[in-house]
Amino acid sequence: MIPLKDNIPSEKIPFVNFFLIGLNTVVFLFELMLGRQGLLEQLIINYGLIPYHFFVSFPERWFTLLTSMFLHGGWLHFIGNMLYLYIFGDNIEDRLGHLKYFVFYITCGLLAASAQLAFSAGSGLPMIG
Repeated sequence: MIPLKDNIPSEKIPFVNFFLIGLNTVVFLFELMLGRQGLLEQLIINYGLIPYHFFVSFPERWFTLLTSMFLHGGWLHFIGNMLYLYIFGDNIEDRLGHLKYFVFYITCGLLAASAQLAFSAGSGLPMIG
């Protein structure tokens, strides 16, 4: 079952959640503009988190811990992530506050990337989204 909404109204305007959805959208639209001519592949290789490359060329590749969380692998990946962010993110931001929510979002992305690094250190496949 895919949720389309929740029944918990926010008390504050979720500025950070809107910003994160907007940022993800801008990055995804940029991915779409690159098309399939190899430019998109190069973007994913350069800014996705590839565990093997991360460890071999650390600290030059540290930034991929952050950039990888804003890349998506297609329409379904993007729409699914943004749908859940829209439905649940506003409630989390309402509960935590704007700054703590932003820190929570980034921290969760870093923890996901760290788990990927821990469990597949030798992988040459990029992690995105």
